[in-house]
Amino acid sequence: MFVQKITTSTTLAVPESANDASVQGIICEVDSSAGAVTITLPAISAFPGLPRFQINVIDVGGVAATNNITVACNAADLINN
Repeated sequence: MFVQKITTSTTLAVPESANDASVQGIICEVDSSAGAVTITLPAISAFPGLPRFQINVIDVGGVAATNNITVACNAADLINN
């Protein structure tokens, strides 16, 4: 899995190896200590060779109950569809 550290609202970067079937997904280590964070997913077209791609969000700051971590889809894409 590819690991990405996130501290501010961002559009998730797509690793170059994203279309390699051996890459199972992305782990987002999110620290929302400084404020709420929104992670916007990349367009599904960024993963043309894969039917599914897993993204795990981990609250490494331990304050997501106060400073929320939100996952938003890109444009017309759907989550878990």
